[in-house]
Amino acid sequence: MTVRLKRGDTRTAIRATLIGPDGDPADLSSATRVRFLLADGRRELVMDRETEVTDAAAGRVLVTFEPGDTDRVGLFVAEVEVQWSDGRRETYPTGGYLQIEIIPDLG
Repeated sequence: MTVRLKRGDTRTAIRATLIGPDGDPADLSSATRVRFLLADGRRELVMDRETEVTDAAAGRVLVTFEPGDTDRVGLFVAEVEVQWSDGRRETYPTGGYLQIEIIPDLG
C-alpha cells in the first residue's frame, strides 16, 4: 500500500488496522506504547511519534502529520511498533513496509 501526499500537507491522516502474522487484527488492549516510524530511502529515521489507538480491540490506529513532517519530497517507508505489557515488541506490517510518497506541490 502506498500513501501519497503533497509536500507540506498535514490534513491527510493514515488510518490503519494492524494485522498480525495469523491474519487477524492485533488486539492492542495490552499495548503500553504504539509508535509510528518513518524512514527515508537510506532507512534513516525522519519521524518517530506516538500513534493514536482509535479501537484497541480491532487493532486500529491513526497517524496524523504535523507541520514539518511532510516537507521532504521522496519515497519513504513506515511501520508501527507496538510495545506489549509483557515487555515484548512487535512491528507491523509484519512483512514489508507501508510506502509513503511525498510529491512536490506547485506553491
